[in-house]
Amino acid sequence: MEKELSQVARQPSLFISHATPMLALATSDDDAYAASLRSFFTRLMSGRSRPRAIVAVTPYATSKDSVEVSLDREPGIIHGFGGFPSSLYEMNYACAGSPEVAAQVAGLIGKANIEVGLETGRRLDPAVWIPMRTARPEADLPIVTVSMPLELGPRGVLKLGHAVRELRAEGVLIIGFGAVVYNASAVQWHGKHARPVAWAEEFQKWILERLVAKDVESLVEFQKLAPHASLVQPEPKHLYPLLFALGAAWPGDELQIIFDAIEYSTISSLSVALATPEL
Repeated sequence: MEKELSQVARQPSLFISHATPMLALATSDDDAYAASLRSFFTRLMSGRSRPRAIVAVTPYATSKDSVEVSLDREPGIIHGFGGFPSSLYEMNYACAGSPEVAAQVAGLIGKANIEVGLETGRRLDPAVWIPMRTARPEADLPIVTVSMPLELGPRGVLKLGHAVRELRAEGVLIIGFGAVVYNASAVQWHGKHARPVAWAEEFQKWILERLVAKDVESLVEFQKLAPHASLVQPEPKHLYPLLFALGAAWPGDELQIIFDAIEYSTISSLSVALATPEL
């Protein structure tokens, strides 16, 4: 089965930085990260095999040792942040959900011996809708969210991605929305383009080196092995979505850098794709 699926043209597995809520106000004309996201998704949607849906995890939709899959046809959004310009709270992202894809996802997760259920009433949080509004303002891709089982740890999140990876061969994008560097207490809000602090740069460099080397085992153990891990990731759930994306990788996938930067000194916008060479 693995050999058969690995030979099929498939959608990529992505790790997309949720950045800060200010990303929602950026445009492709004035922001390099916004331009890169928009360009990547435009190319993806205009390709010979455009995706039909997204299955996503986010640091803000978590669970304990089981998983909940969103079932809503119209999920809606929550803003979930405070202290930002009023125009942010007037924004919407009216994408659809997909009960059909949700049922597939739940079935695959259950087959992987992970406790799973279907739920309604969970709206898209900013870690999902803000990058997607930037990348695909047309809102023409249904999104199904999957809760991250924090008590299963990084290895459990990797297993969760592996459980759903075959959907990539059925037109489904797998996306982990997170942040490689995320220390909100050290953010320089008035210095978007300020030089990153040294510990943030060192950590991000380590992550990229491990990605290039396909050293998944070290990435799973990032809290023990990476430099400054507890400082860079006070809440490691922000990096867990990268492991979800890595779990959904197939043999032959190539690493593509969508964007690589650190903004506001301590917020990474590093985003990557694991994809077939022809993407």
